[in-house]
Amino acid sequence: MMARLWAFQVKKQLPWLLMWCLAALLLCAGAVSIYDDYTVEQLSNARAQGTFLFSAMGILGSATLSNHLASLLYGLLLPVLGSALAICLSARMTAGKLETGEMAYYLALPLRRSTVALVQAAVVGAGLLLFVLSAVAGGVAAAAWLKPGELSIVWFFWMNAGLFLMLCMSAGLALAVSLGSDEAARARRLAGLLFLVLFVVYAISRPGQMPAWLRYFSWYSLYDPQALSTGRLSPAYLLMLPISLLLLLIGLRRFASRNLPL
Repeated sequence: MMARLWAFQVKKQLPWLLMWCLAALLLCAGAVSIYDDYTVEQLSNARAQGTFLFSAMGILGSATLSNHLASLLYGLLLPVLGSALAICLSARMTAGKLETGEMAYYLALPLRRSTVALVQAAVVGAGLLLFVLSAVAGGVAAAAWLKPGELSIVWFFWMNAGLFLMLCMSAGLALAVSLGSDEAARARRLAGLLFLVLFVVYAISRPGQMPAWLRYFSWYSLYDPQALSTGRLSPAYLLMLPISLLLLLIGLRRFASRNLPL
């Protein structure tokens, strides 16, 4: 029953999800295609003139193709785009279905309320995984065609694994908010605001001029795409999944115990 409900929900969301996945694929392919000596030189000159801003945006270097992708995409664009997907999809799957009354049909199934919510969360997770795999496909295909032998597949895998775990934290936050909300728009606004605050704190903690303790005020500081692009793995990455699960459990507990407008 749970597997059939999950497959049904994924199929319903698939056309909408594919637009986000296409954006990730094209961004990765485009970033690979512009990797050349001229682009590297222009980025280096720009970084020299705005060190703080570029450090906050995660644009730190393009010495290799992996560094280049980490700078242009994995430091800012893909985390923000993927988190926006997590926030919107979480609102659609839980608060949105409460708002339209569709949730009543799922709660009438012989499943516990928390189980239904867990299935909805699994749909969000599947959407994020598809988003990351699309980025992988775009990057690997473009590199194989345009820059053969220049992309470290192992390091690129770790970059995307780190991105997926980072997006899981965004999904956990969004689901915790959405499972406690009755309106999709309100869930999107609140989750978006919380994400923005945490991500801005993370961004401004990245430049070397800022105090090191600032990073402890955002769990996104656990994510370091530049380190991943050079194969440096930190034990701190192991904390991202427990944080995601804790946020999800908070949301499930709220959903299971509150009065629903059905």
